[in-house]
Amino acid sequence: MKYLSMICLFFLALGGVASAETLSGSDNSNYAQLNLGSGISGNSRLEIAGTNIGSYSENFRPKPGVFTSGAVGHSYSNGMAAEVEVLYSRNDIKTDRLNALLGVNSNASAQTYGAMINGMYAISKIHGFVPYVGAGVGYGVAKYEALGGALKDNDSGVMWQLRAGASYPISPTAAFVIEYRYLDAPQYKLRGAFTFNGVQQTGVASAHTALHVLSLGMRYRF
Repeated sequence: MKYLSMICLFFLALGGVASAETLSGSDNSNYAQLNLGSGISGNSRLEIAGTNIGSYSENFRPKPGVFTSGAVGHSYSNGMAAEVEVLYSRNDIKTDRLNALLGVNSNASAQTYGAMINGMYAISKIHGFVPYVGAGVGYGVAKYEALGGALKDNDSGVMWQLRAGASYPISPTAAFVIEYRYLDAPQYKLRGAFTFNGVQQTGVASAHTALHVLSLGMRYRF
């Protein structure tokens, strides 16, 4: 987060001394963008408490996984842009310490589906590249599997993200995009009965995942 803040401040400082470039490369134009990448790292917080398994909480690092998104937006002549984006991510979560504690295969996975409203700001071209920063908020679904599939459910809630990237025009209407984003997924909560190792139990579980995502994309102006 510290490094992303420094990047954002750097880009905004550049914007203060140079005229803005529109996100899509043309004044007041619409654009569509497709992205494909990976949640390369992050943090997952898992908390479980059951009648026969006691309580457990720990932070885990998700393994690199799949990320994809698509967006449509409108860029303005002052460098600002507004867009709507849908996204999907999936990461496996290796939980060796929990495996040893419970004596079972307790590896977990996290999936996120969501729709975001983003605000973006593009800076003047720098050696052909157009750097930009952005932020978004939306609503999504977090789907988790834990305890080797004994816990398998989904929950919905608010999600948000911070973005920083650069585009490089390859034609009058198309641009190549490279981007970093910090994605905070909806929190999952479960309270009630579940079956573990063939035994019906009552307890609570919660999970929350935040990802550092790198992606490549294409942006088309229309």
